Amino acid sequence: MPHQIEAQTSCWYAICFLQWSIPTALSLLKHQNAFSNIDRHGKCSLRSSVEVLPLMSTLATDLSAAKATHSEAGIARDGFRRFASFTARCSGSSIAFLLAVGLVLAWAAMGPIYGYSDTWELVINTSTTIITFLMVFLIQNSQNRESLALHLKLDELLRAVETARTSLVNLENLTDQEMEALKKEFVEISKEKCEKLQTK
Repeated sequence: MPHQIEAQTSCWYAICFLQWSIPTALSLLKHQNAFSNIDRHGKCSLRSSVEVLPLMSTLATDLSAAKATHSEAGIARDGFRRFASFTARCSGSSIAFLLAVGLVLAWAAMGPIYGYSDTWELVINTSTTIITFLMVFLIQNSQNRESLALHLKLDELLRAVETARTSLVNLENLTDQEMEALKKEFVEISKEKCEKLQTK
């Protein structure tokens, strides 16, 4: 799970960087020949400030547009995060469960009216499939954020406790054999603690 979260975070950073850098690079390429004069002998000379100032204003406008695009992408991500969290909370409530039960009962009650036709069956099959498909992504987004927040809190506790082993911060990156060895070590420590308590 932490690997998936890191991969998703890296993808978001890459997308944001491309959204900002590509328009900027295109703007620079568009104006690269506007700041200098090249004569027929291939000699290059800078343009006068009167000629360059309007071009600099145009370049600044392009850069501002690129920054606005980057800001809009951040707002869209934050909006999706809020929507995913809200949907996850609502779908886990008792009201949502009662609504789902009510819809199923209403669908079942309409069976005799429609003669239990194929269309009647298709309605519930299609609707539940679409809802389940969309909910997978929303709930996964919320779980990724909660898992990341939990790991960060545990990492902070490990950092704050002097006797704790900070090497356990990257525990998820260990192999199965290394994690099994750690499990056995903790079991032995637990047994020793229990024996000491019993002797007292």
